Order: sequence, then C-alpha cells, then structure tokens
Amino acid sequence: MSKKLEALRLTPMHDRRRKLTEEKKEEIKKRKDTSSRQLAKEYGVSRRLIVFIQHPERLERHKELYRERRKDGRYYDRERHTASIRSVRNYKRELLKKGTLSFPQKTVRCIICGREFIMGERVKLCSVECVRVSKIMTMKKYKEKKKLTK
Repeated sequence: MSKKLEALRLTPMHDRRRKLTEEKKEEIKKRKDTSSRQLAKEYGVSRRLIVFIQHPERLERHKELYRERRKDGRYYDRERHTASIRSVRNYKRELLKKGTLSFPQKTVRCIICGREFIMGERVKLCSVECVRVSKIMTMKKYKEKKKLTK
C-alpha cells in the first residue's frame, strides 16, 4: 500500500506544504509598493517567502548556496526524514478514508475494438460483445493449434 500512497499526488488544496495559491503569488508580485513585512502579516507567511516571490533571482541564488552547503550532508537527518514520510502517508490515508482524495482511475484500450475504458480487475475487454468475440477467437485459435499438432 505504501508504494500506492507514494504515487498518489496531493492536490494543491490538500498539500499542507503550500500556503499560497498561484493567484495569491501573482497578487503579491503586483503589490511591490507594500512592504514585505506587511504582506507577510497579511498572508500569514514569512517575510522571506514574500521576498522570494517578489525577487525570483534571490530564490535561485539561495537554492544555489543551499546545494553547496548540502554537499557535506549538513542538513540530512534520517530519523526526521522517516518521521516526515510516515506523517505524509498517514495524512494521505486519512484523506482516502474521508473520500476527499482517491486513486486515479487507469484507462486502457480494449484489445478487440480499441475503445478506451476504465480498467477493472484483470479486465482487458470493454463490453460483453467484445468478450464474446474474444471467446470465439480463442476457440478458433485453440482448434487451429489442435489441427496443427495432429
């Protein structure tokens, strides 16, 4: 189940790491006349985040420096990482139970007619009609093989 949970992507609405939507970020970019402290207070985020939104070149520079410092393993803590992964998995399980989040439905093509349909348990045919055709085709192949072996 954990591999399925890892593959499951959270929507921006459910992602707890994000406080600002793309629209709010655009608003912040437009409001350059307001101080970063005031904007931070208004949106409930750090002043640093506001500065990074208004000046993307500073964010790039910060990421560059962070990569350099991280090379010696300065910021990695295995226990903390494991705990955070476990926390995210539990959060995804809660969302699945509530029904606010669901696994994406896999669509496949029917091997007989080529139509797309939602994949069920080991089903590769889209309708009863295609199942009948498939059975007839398998019977023909079986009979042909039987004739060849005799």
